[in-house]
Amino acid sequence: MWIFGYGSIVWKTDFPVEDSFFGYVDGWHRRFWQGSPDHRGVPGALGRVVTLISAEDLKQFRDVDPHASEVPRTWGRIYRVPKEEVPEILAQLDHREKAGYDRAEVDVHYFLGPAPLAELAHEIATRVGPSGPNVEYFLNLCRCMRSIDVHDKHLLDLEQLVLEHYAPHAVA
Repeated sequence: MWIFGYGSIVWKTDFPVEDSFFGYVDGWHRRFWQGSPDHRGVPGALGRVVTLISAEDLKQFRDVDPHASEVPRTWGRIYRVPKEEVPEILAQLDHREKAGYDRAEVDVHYFLGPAPLAELAHEIATRVGPSGPNVEYFLNLCRCMRSIDVHDKHLLDLEQLVLEHYAPHAVA
């Protein structure tokens, strides 16, 4: 079985793998529109983690998403997992990704939707949950994408705002 990681699984793989490489999926945009009440935020002060939005679904947000016209491509890391480990790995991922993960198409309870980039940056820079600061998750993802020379305009513009205006206060 193959697993496509586009968020923290890109740099924090805590399951056995037989092979891995960087790759992408077409037709999808990565956005910090998923609320995290259990890892990078808490109830009442949700952190922001990434989710995938189909190119078709993103059309409804084109007035509020400055990057809606970008090519719908999301880079991440692809893992081949040992066949005998699949049930255990899936159970582990079901627990790890519980706030917005399912292997079937569902409405996601913690989907926050679009927000102005400044608001996203503020929430990313200031929210903290049991797994640590939201800004740590964000900067790890930026670092991983930069290491494979991915130029995701949404991520780059958001990173600039987080670093220029908020991160010094959040991590000082």
